Amino acid sequence: MKHQISQFKDTFSHFAVAIITCCLLLSAQSQAQSEETTRYTVAKGDTLWDIASNFLDSPWLWTELWEQNSQIENPNLIFPGDVLIISSDSIRLIPNKRLTVNKLTPQIRATPSFAITTIKPGRITPYLTQSIIVEPDLLESAAYVLQGVDGKIILGKDSRIYVKGLEPSDATEYMIFKKGRIITDKKAGNIYSKSTGTDYGTEGVHLGMARIIRHEGEIAELEIIKANLDIHPGDRVAPIDKPTELPRYFPRRPETQIDSLILSIPKGLNEAGRWDVVIISGGKSDGLEEGHVLQVLSVRGQIRDPITRKLVTLPENRIGNLMVFKTYEQVSYALLMETSSAVKVGDHAITP
Repeated sequence: MKHQISQFKDTFSHFAVAIITCCLLLSAQSQAQSEETTRYTVAKGDTLWDIASNFLDSPWLWTELWEQNSQIENPNLIFPGDVLIISSDSIRLIPNKRLTVNKLTPQIRATPSFAITTIKPGRITPYLTQSIIVEPDLLESAAYVLQGVDGKIILGKDSRIYVKGLEPSDATEYMIFKKGRIITDKKAGNIYSKSTGTDYGTEGVHLGMARIIRHEGEIAELEIIKANLDIHPGDRVAPIDKPTELPRYFPRRPETQIDSLILSIPKGLNEAGRWDVVIISGGKSDGLEEGHVLQVLSVRGQIRDPITRKLVTLPENRIGNLMVFKTYEQVSYALLMETSSAVKVGDHAITP
């Protein structure tokens, strides 16, 4: 009898150890899964960049990890109430059921107007509609104001104007601007040896907007619908491109190696920080697209070695990220998304 009791105790002991071990393994597995997978419910006011920054080591990895949901009409749009399942190797979307219309096949998701954007719209909207860079070979051929229809040469809102050289297009609204600063890397060349002394174009100074009335031959008649400054004969006119929809900006790294310079900071600033706009070298011809993210490197230039008296080039330091949001052939507008110190003309921007 004692032997049976002893045997029972041994069996029970082994069984208890097995149960405890199993529980510990399940607990460890559950803990590992919770550490590797994050479940996040999208809230009103969120931006795609903020979510990516909070849950990914590198926000530009978003599109590489994003798993498209074929059951959703537009799987790229994210709405408040949606749930994101984020891990180190994937991002999955569970749509808010309240926004889903149940049909047999295919499923169609309602598309309200409050899908979250990549960034706060107000940060770049003025640059989409009121900024222009005209490349050197296009500036002299750009259309220009002749005079007011009534003969006036100082023009403002509601004035009708004659414009020469306006090419027929589908555009209904036009930007009126005068020549501003030349965008060049000559200044950057003082501290960055890869500058070429190139003039990339001229930044236009926004004067106002006009709509087309009629077009006869090489002369068009337009009506000024908005004027920030006085408009004069000789001021230039260009069609307004339809801006990219903000929700379509998805942060991603370029497919090619980009080697770019900070050429200019709009409004004549000497330094820029987070949420400021910069103009960089590189554009469509280099493979840059809206949504591409580049790392910003601070260029310290050269100093003279106090012992050898020779020039020494100081190493570059990573100081932030920028996202391209408007491209031309050779230059682009970009928004500084993160900065740890001031960004200056001549600093470097490269593929991360």
